[in-house]
Amino acid sequence: MQEVVVVNKHPFPVNDGYLGMKWTFEPGKKVTIPLPAAVHIFGVGITEPQVLSGIYRRFGKRVDEGEKFIAGFDFTHVELVQQEVVDEADNLKVSLEDTQAKLADANQTIERHVADLDKATSLLKSQEDQIAELHKQIEQLTEK
Repeated sequence: MQEVVVVNKHPFPVNDGYLGMKWTFEPGKKVTIPLPAAVHIFGVGITEPQVLSGIYRRFGKRVDEGEKFIAGFDFTHVELVQQEVVDEADNLKVSLEDTQAKLADANQTIERHVADLDKATSLLKSQEDQIAELHKQIEQLTEK
């Protein structure tokens, strides 16, 4: 759908309408209207002098008055494009699945470290027992 952004450069508001729709063009404010309305109200895109003179006469008794009045507006064409909207819940679902996968990987890593720590603790305990046994033997040898 094509639309036109209209900016009123006059120091006063302008009211107009098309097909039952009404707009107030406040000074310096952007107002977006359908392209057919911009064509009807302001002659946007029209190049035929006879048609333009009819539009200009809506805003002044003479064509040059209406032409000067219309020059007091800026027009910018915009085209609305339909875009697919991604549901935020889908994004959250993907994010949750990624987070759960990362958490599962982290848990596996922690389990491996705990197992390695258990092995190291067991080895250390075994070495402490061996050292204690050696101390006993040294004590027995020194008592003799």
